[in-house]
Order: sequence, then C-alpha cells, then structure tokens
Amino acid sequence: MVFKFFESNRNKGYTLIELMISIAIIGIISSVVFVAFSSAREKSRMSTAKMYEANHIGALRNYLVAEWNFDDSSNRYLDSSGNGHNGTCSGSYCPSLFVGEGFNGKNALKFDGLNDSVYLGIGDDYFPLNTFTVCSWIKTSGLGTGMDENGIMGIAYGLILTLNSQGFFSTSMHNGSTNVTVVGNKKLDDGKYHHVCLNYNGTKRNMYVDGNLSISATTTWTGTTTWSGWGDVGLGINTNDRSKTIFKGFIDDTRIYSSYLSSSDIQKLYAEESAQRKLAEAK
Repeated sequence: MVFKFFESNRNKGYTLIELMISIAIIGIISSVVFVAFSSAREKSRMSTAKMYEANHIGALRNYLVAEWNFDDSSNRYLDSSGNGHNGTCSGSYCPSLFVGEGFNGKNALKFDGLNDSVYLGIGDDYFPLNTFTVCSWIKTSGLGTGMDENGIMGIAYGLILTLNSQGFFSTSMHNGSTNVTVVGNKKLDDGKYHHVCLNYNGTKRNMYVDGNLSISATTTWTGTTTWSGWGDVGLGINTNDRSKTIFKGFIDDTRIYSSYLSSSDIQKLYAEESAQRKLAEAK
C-alpha cells in the first residue's frame, strides 16, 4: 500500500525523494507499533506487580490474630478476622461509634479522654509468643499530661502503645522488673489520621508512623517474664485503671499479627490503606 502512490512511476523506478518518503512512512508506522507494544507490556507489568502485592498483602492475613474495623454498626466490637476476639464494654465506659468518621470514610470509635475503653480479652490469647506486630489508625483530639495518658492499646503489666504528653508515639514494655519506654521521633497530635505500628521479634522493637520507621530499640530482658499471664488487653487505655491512661480522639482499624512483619510489609499495608483514605477524603 505504501508504494501504490508511486505506481505510475514503476517503469521508471523510484526517485530518491519517493524512497525517502516511503522509508519515513514505514518508520512512523513502526514507531506507532513499538509504542503500542511498549505500553501494553508496561500495563501488563504493572498489573502483575499489583496482583503480586495484593496476593502478598492477602497472605499476611494468615498471621492475623485479631482485627477490629468497627464497621458493623450492630456489632461494633466484632473481630473481623474470624477468630472470635470480639471486644466488650459497659455503660458509660463505652466509646461512641461515629459513622463516616473513619480514616477510610467508614466507621470509627471516638474515645472521650475521660473513661472510655474497650475490653479485648486476655493477653495470652493474642501474644502467645514473643513475636508480634500491632497496627492501628489513630486521630487525636487532645492530650493528657503524663506518660500514663493517651493509651492506644495496653496489656496490664506488659505492653503499652501510647502517645506521651508531647504527642509522640511511644511504647513501654515490662522487662521483668520495670517498664522500658521508647519514644518515637514524630508528633501525632495534629488532628489528622496516622497509621502506627509496633513490631517485636523477642529482642528488638520497631515503631512505624505512616509506613516509615520512627525508632528502633533493643530491649534487654532481665527477668523471666513472658507474655503468659500479663493480664487484660484494653483499647483506648494503658492499664486496667480507668482513672488514667485514657485516649482522646478516634481509633480505627486495629490489628494484631502473630508475626514480626517486615518494613516492606508495613509500608505496603500503609500504602494500600492510605489509598482508601485518599479516596474517602476526595468525596
């Protein structure tokens, strides 16, 4: 078809200009085909990568011990992992359920900073081994005045996730004789949702904020204390003393894994859920 234009000159041969035009046309067609092929190949590569990440993130659910997303209005403390670790509370101690106020535009619990907390059961059910990861979305609306304030999650006499009086993400773990506290490097009292995670492998604690490592610390265990017998687990509270350690603000999608998730795993979890947050904010 390219040379039909020059059919009248077939007996005379092709001029240099005709040949150059033909070569140019062939080049243009080739480049279009190459670009289309490259685009299809890139889309296939991205689709494969997304499928891999989805499968990888899905595989992390094999390590999921408990998950509370508070999206079931009829059973607000339901453990959506299917492991039956439903939370409970009573009377004036129950936080309010706010529809549409979650990080992803769904539901979230709002703690009043006075006496709201949710009982999640016995710590032995969640932390049978010294390897775990805890993640949650939080948004503060005020801070307490001491290290015992602003509890995100706590196990009596054991593990504590909190914000200190300056608004920094902090953790405290009992080493057999005393609590060893580690404070991260990013303030979270800005009225915005943040994704916080703590993982532990028996010797090292890593704290993450919005997918980034905030601080890493090695804890030396001087006693014989293990997770066994460390008491009740509470959400929005550090210990079983409701006169203090109360969180003020929203807590959403809280998960406990029986595995020491890698930095890459936590970054992917944050990226996936942060995309949900952006979609909710765009509405």
